[in-house]
Amino acid sequence: MTESDQIRPPEVTDKQSIAIDALVGGATHREAAEAAGVQRTTVTSWCNHHIAFIAELNLRRRQRLQAVGDKL
Repeated sequence: MTESDQIRPPEVTDKQSIAIDALVGGATHREAAEAAGVQRTTVTSWCNHHIAFIAELNLRRRQRLQAVGDKL
């Protein structure tokens, strides 16, 4: 299953999910904001204060690390 195949939790919006995908892929907050169509400060706020966003971002980062480890 790839990241794009995942079903996002209901607490995370489509724009947040796009930003998470970008961040997990190595994007900056500015790049993630551009991808999601929001301001950079919005992504920074999500990263610092939105619990569901933070949880989903951490989950996807762990999944990516595990997938990379499995390839090795």
